[in-house]
Amino acid sequence: SGDSNYNPATSNTITETVGLITPTLTVSTSGNVAVGGTVTYTATLTGSGGTAATGTVTFYDGSNPITCGAGSSGFSATTATCLVTYTSTAASPHSISAKYSGDSNYNPATSNTITETVAPLNTVTTFGVSAASVTYGQEGRETFTVSVTSSTGTPGGSVVVDSSAGVLCTISLTSGIGSCVLASSQLPAGAVSNVVATYAANGTYAGSSSGPAS
Repeated sequence: SGDSNYNPATSNTITETVGLITPTLTVSTSGNVAVGGTVTYTATLTGSGGTAATGTVTFYDGSNPITCGAGSSGFSATTATCLVTYTSTAASPHSISAKYSGDSNYNPATSNTITETVAPLNTVTTFGVSAASVTYGQEGRETFTVSVTSSTGTPGGSVVVDSSAGVLCTISLTSGIGSCVLASSQLPAGAVSNVVATYAANGTYAGSSSGPAS
């Protein structure tokens, strides 16, 4: 304002810029699952500075956005969840991450990447033979039966029956069971006591092998 000795004066002008807050986004998992299991991914935003964040969080499997299932929750203040049910082991292990969109107070953020492994369902292969022995080269037939079971569902696919002499037959499963019939002339000498059945793994079920035919 000035006084009796000084004239009024006006200062220079300076610019003050208020920057956006740079948060940290962290993604976590409820744990690895087997086929048919549901996992919960959680994204947590920290470094809020006391101001509630808005915006969205998108979860990714590799570079592909994940379609989250029922029960998931969109981003609210600090967290978002994504529920995923895995129906096969395809593409396992999965590389999971998340991205925060940012808002008027917060910069966008990209999370860490975690690994999610989907395990196949265990199986048990049981193998039987119609007789303990046959006479090599003489007329006769041998029936090999297989059964593949799991704690969840009924395995499909095929079972290879082989011995030290090589593959004897391949059995396609129907409702988890199957059989093949071979003439004794098709069996190498001593083959029966060394025959085992091996179930081939697929996207749902793990492979398994029987003991010797009995």
